[in-house]
Amino acid sequence: MTAVLLRTGGFLLLWLVLTELNTTAWGFGLVGAILAALLSMNLLPPSSNPTNWLQLLRFAGFFLWSSLKGGAQVALLALQPRPNLKPQIKQLTVDAGSSRKQKLLLTTLTLMPGTLGVATEGKRIEIHVLNDDVPLEPEVQQVLQRLNQLNSGTAPADKGKR
Repeated sequence: MTAVLLRTGGFLLLWLVLTELNTTAWGFGLVGAILAALLSMNLLPPSSNPTNWLQLLRFAGFFLWSSLKGGAQVALLALQPRPNLKPQIKQLTVDAGSSRKQKLLLTTLTLMPGTLGVATEGKRIEIHVLNDDVPLEPEVQQVLQRLNQLNSGTAPADKGKR
Protein backbone atom coordinates (compact mmCIF):
# COMPACT_ATOMS: atom_id res chain seq x y z
CA MET A 1 0.00 0.00 0.00
CA THR A 2 2.88 2.34 0.79
CA ALA A 3 4.36 1.77 -2.68
CA VAL A 4 1.05 2.71 -4.33
CA LEU A 5 0.80 5.89 -2.28
CA LEU A 6 4.42 6.86 -2.98
CA ARG A 7 4.02 6.24 -6.69
CA THR A 8 0.71 8.13 -6.77
CA GLY A 9 2.39 11.06 -5.06
CA GLY A 10 5.27 10.92 -7.52
CA PHE A 11 2.97 10.85 -10.54
CA LEU A 12 0.86 13.63 -9.06
CA LEU A 13 3.98 15.73 -8.54
CA LEU A 14 4.97 15.03 -12.14
CA TRP A 15 1.47 16.11 -13.24
CA LEU A 16 1.78 19.36 -11.35
CA VAL A 17 5.18 20.08 -12.87
CA LEU A 18 3.95 19.31 -16.39
CA THR A 19 0.87 21.51 -15.96
CA GLU A 20 2.93 24.30 -14.36
CA LEU A 21 0.99 24.03 -11.08
CA ASN A 22 -2.33 24.65 -12.84
CA THR A 23 -4.91 23.38 -10.36
CA THR A 24 -7.95 23.70 -12.65
CA ALA A 25 -7.49 20.09 -13.80
CA TRP A 26 -6.55 18.78 -10.34
CA GLY A 27 -9.19 16.02 -10.42
CA PHE A 28 -8.05 14.76 -13.80
CA GLY A 29 -4.45 14.77 -12.60
CA LEU A 30 -5.34 12.83 -9.45
CA VAL A 31 -7.23 10.17 -11.41
CA GLY A 32 -4.37 9.95 -13.90
CA ALA A 33 -1.80 9.66 -11.11
CA ILE A 34 -3.75 6.85 -9.42
CA LEU A 35 -4.16 4.95 -12.69
CA ALA A 36 -0.47 5.45 -13.55
CA ALA A 37 0.54 4.19 -10.09
CA LEU A 38 -1.65 1.10 -10.39
CA LEU A 39 -0.34 0.37 -13.87
CA SER A 40 3.25 0.85 -12.70
CA MET A 41 2.62 -1.64 -9.88
CA ASN A 42 1.69 -4.24 -12.52
CA LEU A 43 4.55 -3.41 -14.85
CA LEU A 44 7.22 -2.94 -12.19
CA PRO A 45 6.16 -4.50 -8.87
CA PRO A 46 7.93 -3.38 -5.71
CA SER A 47 11.14 -5.29 -5.17
CA SER A 48 11.95 -7.26 -2.04
CA ASN A 49 15.28 -5.41 -2.24
CA PRO A 50 14.53 -1.75 -1.60
CA THR A 51 16.48 0.82 -3.59
CA ASN A 52 19.73 1.75 -1.94
CA TRP A 53 19.88 5.45 -2.80
CA LEU A 54 23.49 5.83 -1.68
CA GLN A 55 24.60 3.03 -4.00
CA LEU A 56 22.50 4.50 -6.81
CA LEU A 57 24.21 7.85 -6.28
CA ARG A 58 27.62 6.14 -6.27
CA PHE A 59 26.75 4.33 -9.49
CA ALA A 60 25.61 7.60 -11.08
CA GLY A 61 28.91 9.22 -10.10
CA PHE A 62 30.87 6.27 -11.49
CA PHE A 63 28.82 6.36 -14.68
CA LEU A 64 29.26 10.10 -15.18
CA TRP A 65 33.00 9.95 -14.53
CA SER A 66 33.40 7.00 -16.92
CA SER A 67 31.34 8.82 -19.55
CA LEU A 68 33.51 11.93 -19.22
CA LYS A 69 36.72 9.89 -19.51
CA GLY A 70 35.37 7.95 -22.47
CA GLY A 71 34.07 11.12 -24.12
CA ALA A 72 37.49 12.72 -23.79
CA GLN A 73 39.12 9.64 -25.34
CA VAL A 74 36.69 9.67 -28.27
CA ALA A 75 37.13 13.44 -28.74
CA LEU A 76 40.93 13.10 -28.81
CA LEU A 77 40.58 10.27 -31.29
CA ALA A 78 38.30 12.36 -33.50
CA LEU A 79 40.68 15.34 -33.44
CA GLN A 80 43.62 13.34 -34.74
CA PRO A 81 44.43 13.89 -38.43
CA ARG A 82 44.41 10.14 -39.02
CA PRO A 83 42.49 8.50 -36.19
CA ASN A 84 43.73 5.08 -35.18
CA LEU A 85 40.38 3.33 -35.43
CA LYS A 86 40.09 -0.42 -35.37
CA PRO A 87 36.35 -1.02 -35.06
CA GLN A 88 35.44 -4.49 -33.98
CA ILE A 89 32.55 -6.45 -32.56
CA LYS A 90 33.77 -8.25 -29.47
CA GLN A 91 32.04 -11.22 -27.92
CA LEU A 92 32.37 -11.73 -24.21
CA THR A 93 30.99 -14.26 -21.78
CA VAL A 94 29.66 -12.51 -18.70
CA ASP A 95 27.59 -14.00 -15.89
CA ALA A 96 25.48 -11.13 -14.63
CA GLY A 97 23.18 -13.45 -12.68
CA SER A 98 19.94 -12.66 -14.49
CA SER A 99 18.85 -11.71 -17.99
CA ARG A 100 17.56 -8.40 -16.65
CA LYS A 101 20.96 -7.50 -15.18
CA GLN A 102 22.67 -8.74 -18.37
CA LYS A 103 20.53 -6.33 -20.41
CA LEU A 104 21.22 -3.51 -17.94
CA LEU A 105 24.95 -4.22 -18.25
CA LEU A 106 24.77 -4.06 -22.04
CA THR A 107 22.69 -0.87 -21.92
CA THR A 108 25.12 0.76 -19.50
CA LEU A 109 28.07 -0.17 -21.70
CA THR A 110 26.22 1.25 -24.72
CA LEU A 111 25.96 4.60 -22.97
CA MET A 112 29.72 4.68 -22.47
CA PRO A 113 31.46 6.51 -25.35
CA GLY A 114 33.29 4.32 -27.81
CA THR A 115 31.13 1.27 -27.22
CA LEU A 116 27.79 0.08 -28.50
CA GLY A 117 25.91 -2.91 -27.21
CA VAL A 118 24.92 -5.15 -30.10
CA ALA A 119 23.28 -8.23 -28.59
CA THR A 120 22.94 -10.38 -25.53
CA GLU A 121 22.05 -14.04 -25.45
CA GLY A 122 22.37 -16.09 -22.31
CA LYS A 123 25.76 -15.28 -20.81
CA ARG A 124 27.16 -13.93 -24.09
CA ILE A 125 27.24 -10.23 -24.97
CA GLU A 126 28.37 -8.58 -28.18
CA ILE A 127 29.80 -5.06 -28.07
CA HIS A 128 30.99 -2.85 -30.92
CA VAL A 129 34.15 -0.95 -30.01
CA LEU A 130 35.91 1.86 -31.88
CA ASN A 131 39.38 0.59 -31.10
CA ASP A 132 40.08 -3.11 -30.72
CA ASP A 133 43.41 -2.36 -29.00
CA VAL A 134 41.67 -1.00 -25.90
CA PRO A 135 40.97 -3.85 -23.46
CA LEU A 136 37.23 -4.13 -22.88
CA GLU A 137 37.07 -6.87 -20.27
CA PRO A 138 38.24 -4.74 -17.29
CA GLU A 139 35.62 -2.09 -18.07
CA VAL A 140 32.89 -4.72 -18.39
CA GLN A 141 33.90 -6.29 -15.07
CA GLN A 142 34.01 -2.89 -13.37
CA VAL A 143 30.50 -1.98 -14.61
CA LEU A 144 29.21 -5.42 -13.58
CA GLN A 145 30.76 -4.98 -10.12
CA ARG A 146 29.03 -1.61 -9.76
CA LEU A 147 25.69 -3.08 -10.86
CA ASN A 148 26.08 -5.89 -8.31
CA GLN A 149 26.77 -3.29 -5.61
CA LEU A 150 23.47 -1.61 -6.46
CA ASN A 151 21.66 -4.80 -5.42
CA SER A 152 23.82 -5.78 -2.49
CA GLY A 153 24.26 -2.34 -0.90
CA THR A 154 27.99 -2.83 -0.37
CA ALA A 155 30.50 -0.06 -0.88
CA PRO A 156 32.99 -0.24 -3.76
CA ALA A 157 36.18 -2.08 -2.86
CA ASP A 158 38.29 0.16 -5.08
CA LYS A 159 37.63 3.56 -3.54
CA GLY A 160 39.77 6.20 -5.14
CA LYS A 161 40.32 4.16 -8.31
CA ARG A 162 37.41 5.75 -10.15
